[in-house]
Amino acid sequence: LPSLAESIGATDISYSFSEYLLLFGVTVTAIFIIAGLLLIISTLARDVKQATSLASPIMLILMLASMLRIVESFDKIIEKLGIINAFIPAWNTIVVMEDIIVCDYSFRFVLITCIINIVFTGISLIIIGKLFENEKIVNK
Repeated sequence: LPSLAESIGATDISYSFSEYLLLFGVTVTAIFIIAGLLLIISTLARDVKQATSLASPIMLILMLASMLRIVESFDKIIEKLGIINAFIPAWNTIVVMEDIIVCDYSFRFVLITCIINIVFTGISLIIIGKLFENEKIVNK
């Protein structure tokens, strides 16, 4: 993590157990969001080939969003949004992870991010459940 922080531009940072724990929690909730999105897409797809081709743009969008954090002119837009960043699933994870890595985070922001991610995961599970009820292959 220290070398990752240096690549972002932060120097002389030391991490405590709480930063590692926060990163772990944010990462786990982010994994559930991505898995939920991919499960919804694969349930809606007609076959494996279509599911694979539909999953790639979602992953590309997530990668491009993380790259936006590198652009310095985009930082002003992020700062302007403030706490609203925490209410956008997947984007909130990108923002809060970088904040934790450079040790410039708010515990409230991290907590809101985790709660929003868990709520989004719950909504994804409900949608997946409804889609499986309508799935013809599973119900045969």
